[in-house]
Order: sequence, then C-alpha cells, then structure tokens
Amino acid sequence: MKTLLPTVLMLSVSLFIKGQVCDDAASQASYAYSHAKKAYDSNNRDHLTQASERAYEAFVKTRDAAEKCGCNDAYNKAYDAVELISKATDVAKWEDGRYYVKKSRTLAQEIIDALDQCAANGPVVEEVSVDDSGLTELQEQQKALEEQQKALKAKEKALKEEMAAKAIQKERLQKEAFVKKQNASIMAFIESANNILSTTKCDDVLETTEADNSILDLSMTEIEAYFKSEAADLAKALADKLKACK
Repeated sequence: MKTLLPTVLMLSVSLFIKGQVCDDAASQASYAYSHAKKAYDSNNRDHLTQASERAYEAFVKTRDAAEKCGCNDAYNKAYDAVELISKATDVAKWEDGRYYVKKSRTLAQEIIDALDQCAANGPVVEEVSVDDSGLTELQEQQKALEEQQKALKAKEKALKEEMAAKAIQKERLQKEAFVKKQNASIMAFIESANNILSTTKCDDVLETTEADNSILDLSMTEIEAYFKSEAADLAKALADKLKACK
C-alpha cells in the first residue's frame, strides 16, 4: 500500500508557521549577540555576569525556536552556546568569563547566518510517495529524534538546577562573610565601650552579643536591618550607662 505525503494545504500551513518561528529565533539570536557583546565589553566580573545571564536567556529561546522551525544547524549551534554562556555566569575571574562570552558571541553570529541560510534554501515542496515500510522507517526516525530531544531537555533542566544551586551557595557565602564582619565590628564596639565605662569608674558593662548561624536563614535585607538595629541599641545602652554613672 502507498500513501501520499503531505498534502499541499497542510504543507503550506506548516511552512508558514515554521517561517514565523524561525523569525523569532533570529530575533532572539540578535538579542543574545547584543548581550554577549556587552558582557565581553564589560570591565568587571559583576557586569559580565549580569550581561551573560541575559545572553543565556536569549540563547535558550533561540535554541527552542530553532528546534521548532526545523533549522538543525542553528539549533545545534544554539545548544552549544547555551552550555558555553552558562559557564560565564559563574566564574571567579573576569578574564575567564570573557573567554566564554567571546565564543558565545561568535556562535550567536553563526546562528543568525544559519537561520538566514535555512530561510534562503527553504524546503522543497513535492509529493513524496512511500510504502508502508518507508512509513515505518520514518516513524522510527521520528521516535529516535524525540528521544534525543527529551535527553537534551533533561540535560538542560539539570543545568538550570545546577546554576540555581550555585546561586544559592554564592548568596550563602556572601551572608556568612557579612555576618562575620558585622559580628566583629559589634564585638570591637562592646570592648571599646566597656573600656570607656571602666575609665569612668562605672561598675556596669555592656554584655557581649553575637548573631548565630540562624540569622543566615533571613534575607540579606533583613540581616542588614538586624545589625543596624543592634548597633543603635548598643549605642543607646552605652549612653544610658554613662549617664547613670554620674
């Protein structure tokens, strides 16, 4: 038995939709190029990281759109760009980040060129006659492609989870460093205050206070507010004790 694939009407609709999606892919690739360029031109690690994160989002959208519009060359390059730019979002040195964004920027231009080539070539509209065995082979190829896409999406999900975990760890380390510094400042203030109280022959002293690790569960804004309040309370306590000694 033979089957005619596909009908002209269905193919026309499909080509129109794919053309729109390829246009979206090209737009996102342009955004990715722009953000990658900003990251490369940045003069410090923080600015590089911020621009790289925006480029990462644009590359992900480019990859997904390129996959839907059937431009395999653009899809493969976008997939590589996503992996490269993700490394630039979490680097210890500015120079290392510039290496990744430079390669990602180059890929962005190659993606745009690949999408232009796909649009220029266009698919060939013709009637294709295949028998049942041919259909089975096509179905097997389609199934294999779907499995490959599932594997790629699973890898992308794992990559996002890894980046999220790194971001949480980075924030935790920043909090720990800030709390350690503020605790040291408060202890130094208490020591100085007690020295002042002793020279004025006050019997009373300020009690030692130090934030424990439970404070790390708060947001950075809440932690900063806590230490501001603590500093104000200590200053008031010192003033009250000095006044009471007169």
